[in-house]
Amino acid sequence: MAPPSEQQLGSLENGGIRPDEIECAGKAAKLLDRLAARRTEGLTTPKQIRLLEQRGFRNVGTWTLEQAKQMIDRIAANRWHVPRGVNPQEYIPE
Repeated sequence: MAPPSEQQLGSLENGGIRPDEIECAGKAAKLLDRLAARRTEGLTTPKQIRLLEQRGFRNVGTWTLEQAKQMIDRIAANRWHVPRGVNPQEYIPE
């Protein structure tokens, strides 16, 4: 029930989690564990998930880090618009 430490808040922010939404140290520790597990498994980061979901992509949390990076690179190269021929609602990464 104690408030999260500054170190926890900094680590969460670096991991792409908004720290102002974390009420206690236990919740911060749980989120940090999950971030570490996702990193170990090579899955997308919270920042990647947010960016891709804002553009309509679905199930981004199951993509690999590299699959998300490739799509974000394509979007960035297209002036931050989804490339033609890509339907975000139906897109399944290779």
